[in-house]
Amino acid sequence: NDNDSRYYLIVVQYEARMNADKLARLVRSWNEGAPKSRFNFQLCSEETNYRLTGYKHNAVAPIGLKTTLPVIVSHRIAQLSPAFLWLGGGHRDLKLGAPVDRLIKATG
Repeated sequence: NDNDSRYYLIVVQYEARMNADKLARLVRSWNEGAPKSRFNFQLCSEETNYRLTGYKHNAVAPIGLKTTLPVIVSHRIAQLSPAFLWLGGGHRDLKLGAPVDRLIKATG
């Protein structure tokens, strides 16, 4: 299963909070029969983040990652109007602007 991973890259709006319970339900729906105890979502350490993505804190982009990770885009981003967002661009002071549909297509 391509969506069965220890790590996921979650794209949420800057002021939004990741809902770990909703995220666990979504990922469990992709992994039928897996016990609930297998899913405990939390932010990874800065060291793990850098090892997996190649990006430092506040610079992570969902494209160009060092490691292939499943990318989950928040439903609120998918509903943006206008359908455009700014993302981390690989450096803390660099942002990448993208139409939402291009982001979803690029991240699978």
